[in-house]
Amino acid sequence: MFDVRFHRIRTKSSHLAGVAGVFAWLSLAACGKEGEVSSSPRLVGSPSSSVGVTVAPIEGSTDDEWVAPPEGGTEAPAPEADAGGPTDPGDVGEPAPPGTDTTEPDAGAPPPACSSDAECDDGEPCNGSERCDSFAGCMPGYPLECDDGLPCNGREICMWGQGCVSSDAPQCDDGEACNGVETCDPQLGCLSGTPIACDDGDACNGVETCSGGSCQPGSSPSCDDGEPCNGVETCNPFAGCMPGDAPNCDDGQFCNGREICVWGQGCQSGSPAQCDDGDACNGTETCDDTWGCIPGTSVACDDGDACNGVETCSGGSC
Repeated sequence: MFDVRFHRIRTKSSHLAGVAGVFAWLSLAACGKEGEVSSSPRLVGSPSSSVGVTVAPIEGSTDDEWVAPPEGGTEAPAPEADAGGPTDPGDVGEPAPPGTDTTEPDAGAPPPACSSDAECDDGEPCNGSERCDSFAGCMPGYPLECDDGLPCNGREICMWGQGCVSSDAPQCDDGEACNGVETCDPQLGCLSGTPIACDDGDACNGVETCSGGSCQPGSSPSCDDGEPCNGVETCNPFAGCMPGDAPNCDDGQFCNGREICVWGQGCQSGSPAQCDDGDACNGTETCDDTWGCIPGTSVACDDGDACNGVETCSGGSC
């Protein structure tokens, strides 16, 4: 004789009509000794007798345990109802009372991952605020944006475990007074200053410059180019060096010649006027500074004697 164990099967009321066809047969070796009563549910009879089986409780059983009748068709006694109340509506073959939910819970479905945003918060402000999604569970937050867009108060950053913190404001001043005072623009950041204006507007005392934070005088320009024939160069406070006027070397004296300016030397005296024409018969030519060369008086050769003819001068003599 072999006993087979089966478990009580709970079904929905819509499936009660086919309860006899859902028994699962398990072949088990006989484990009870002669004279001992087993407390385990068992089916008695052939495994092939799965249709039209009447079940009965096992002797000594304290639960709603059922057995099949033994081979030969002998029916087992009908189960007795519990003294404390109606038959369990989940027992096989008995309909459940109206309104009773006989659906077994899905033991494989995991419990909800979270129920509120607070359960998802990891306590770290820099990675944003975590939130609870009813389907996906905890969702990560968006990284915290600390920068306020104002460069003049420094660059804000997020310190892990602390949140947004401000860094030091930018140092725009470069420590150089001569290039002006640097400033910070809320939109553009550090801006260059305006250099100190040291020029006094006088070109003749040189170009003033800034050194060490203060203006320093410049060196006066050298306007003279060293050439006397183009005149003496001068300095104009507004225009700077100006060219000179070429010198007038002529002294106004005709007889001592015409003075000229030789490049690199200056005015030079000219050669005296050559008034003498070399002919003694026409007299001695002279020089007048106003009129220039003056002809001389011709030699008088006539002796006043008409009888001896007219004397003439030739070769410097009569």
